[in-house]
Amino acid sequence: MAGAPSAVVVGAGIVGLSAARALLAEGYRVDVLEQGPVPNAHGSSVDSSRLIRHTYGTQHGYAALVDDAFAAWDRLWDDLGRSYYTQTGTLVLSRPGATWAQDSAATLDRLAKPYRVLSPDEAARRFPLLNLEGVERVYWVEGGGVLAAEPIVDDLARRLRAQGAAITAHTAVTQLDPEAGRVRLEDGTRRTADLLLVAAGPWTGRLWPDLARQLTPSRQLVCYVDTPDDLYAAWRRMPMVLDIADAESRSEGSAYAVPPIGGAPLKLGDHAFSLTGDPDTDRSPAEAELDRLFETTCRQLATPARYRLLSGRTCFYTVAPDSRFLHRRAGRAHALAGFSGHGFKFGPLIGERFAELAAGRLEEGTFQAWLAGNG
Repeated sequence: MAGAPSAVVVGAGIVGLSAARALLAEGYRVDVLEQGPVPNAHGSSVDSSRLIRHTYGTQHGYAALVDDAFAAWDRLWDDLGRSYYTQTGTLVLSRPGATWAQDSAATLDRLAKPYRVLSPDEAARRFPLLNLEGVERVYWVEGGGVLAAEPIVDDLARRLRAQGAAITAHTAVTQLDPEAGRVRLEDGTRRTADLLLVAAGPWTGRLWPDLARQLTPSRQLVCYVDTPDDLYAAWRRMPMVLDIADAESRSEGSAYAVPPIGGAPLKLGDHAFSLTGDPDTDRSPAEAELDRLFETTCRQLATPARYRLLSGRTCFYTVAPDSRFLHRRAGRAHALAGFSGHGFKFGPLIGERFAELAAGRLEEGTFQAWLAGNG
């Protein structure tokens, strides 16, 4: 590939690796730099699961992109030689005072996506593992499912190496020179490229100070739960469960449940952003906060006393205004940021569109509007 344009990608999460894959297809020589191991357990992309679904509240633009995202994932599965997606369906609970479920149904109507409205009694008969006390109605959507996040990142990195990309772990970037197309590494050495891409999650603002004012790291906690043996098979047939309150709602909490897929345990989490924390230091969940999360999220379950907390972990999202994805450009450098906990599902699609921008087939304003869910 002598004479081919070069690209340095900072960050080996789903967005960075997906962009690297698409840039390789455009003929770039690609070097991915990751400050930790690959996959990096501290990265926003690495966990047992990430969800993909059309239920999106009032964010119609992102909901409309989900079909394109599924198609991009299918192209990735073809490249990897296997799929890491399991369709589960989506169950959305609606409580008094919260509108997210109804807003999601309105968005599904707008997109002509089918769903069923279940009464609490009908839902209780169909999904007896759940505690539906206080739920007004339930929306059942057949589509949606679970992406095995960590295996995806691991396999994609292996595939990129086999295709000729350099993926360098334990190599932190400390400084960015956009005009020169240069990054400075922790050991003092420098790398120069025709194109730089910063896809560093909650660390992006440190390399791109102008973005720091728009990006808020958000420490999120999840817990993994031991399922009673006699309920395990039923849980494996369960859909994802979204019990999401609105910021202005008086309803208590915003929880979700991910069924045990691919050998992973049942996963419970709080959907609300914490908007606090330092991604370098606030990594280990305290026993007391895990216990609180377990107690709160187990309220979704019909027999919570039968479940046992196994473990928990922290993940850092990077929240932008209105939870919209951001692109910035300066000189030879680009940043993709602000994925606000819902960017993983779009990773391969974002990588493909970014490569179109890099190749000159997509105007910058058009790409930015599309990325913000306005395209």
